[in-house]
Amino acid sequence: MRKLKRACALHGALLLVFLGACGNQVNQLDPALLEKAEGARLVSLSFLESAISETSNSSEQSQLEHIRDILTEREILAAPSEYQEVCDSHGTAAFVIENLSSSYIYLCEGVRETSKSALAQILIHEATHIHGERDECKTTEVELKIMDLAARIPHKNAYVDSCGL
Repeated sequence: MRKLKRACALHGALLLVFLGACGNQVNQLDPALLEKAEGARLVSLSFLESAISETSNSSEQSQLEHIRDILTEREILAAPSEYQEVCDSHGTAAFVIENLSSSYIYLCEGVRETSKSALAQILIHEATHIHGERDECKTTEVELKIMDLAARIPHKNAYVDSCGL
């Protein structure tokens, strides 16, 4: 157990999509950020509905429907205090930490300055991770595909350049 806690402390901050049993405290969003997050969730669902209706590929449609379902069902929480340094030092807007019981979307404090449509795209990105895509470049490809199918100009995330997208 001690090794697991140490691994969580050392690697959890570096691997934003962390598969393991690191304990996560539940931090509710304050009312203003909750309102913004819920508004962004509605926008992201609208983007996904548009993308689903625009694709003729049944496999892609199934993937997008699952991402939509994740965004509908998953709780959006404030980043746990032990991850505040990640939010601050890496410019991270949001992340997911997966454990055996559930997967939440965690928002960093910096998203307060983010537009609703950019936050909607961020939520799509994080829901894609929960869907099962661990690779940041592949996740960003899915995110950009959704934005393209929804006829939206995407916001450039931190992975676009490093992934050559």
